[in-house]
Amino acid sequence: MKRYVISLLALALLLITVQSVMAQQPYTDEPDWRVMFVRAKSGQLENYLKDFKEKTIPALEEGKKQGLTLDYKILLNTKKADPQDWNILRAYQLKDQPALDSLPRKKMRSRTGLAARRAEMREHLRVVVVKEITLK
Repeated sequence: MKRYVISLLALALLLITVQSVMAQQPYTDEPDWRVMFVRAKSGQLENYLKDFKEKTIPALEEGKKQGLTLDYKILLNTKKADPQDWNILRAYQLKDQPALDSLPRKKMRSRTGLAARRAEMREHLRVVVVKEITLK
């Protein structure tokens, strides 16, 4: 019985410590963003953006209706450091991490060789998932 009480007290102390540390964070967590850095191949920027608008934007809007994605951004890099730098940044704000696996883009890739067509127009440089925060 004594061992049980000591274990229970240790657990309570641990929980209080964790809550205290969490309360001291200078920020609050917001939803994750999946960020893709893309470089359009020479002469393909306009084609890529047109294809993206026609094929991907409708899927993203459907994802917003289903609550899988909260927001998305398409940004252009107008000050490239070198020719090998990215020129398109695509960012998707996700409701939660499991939403990443449910994005509508997966359905689209299997249809009509979208991935193969896009590969002719661009190169994926890297993909990162970042946490948005709000400072307290």
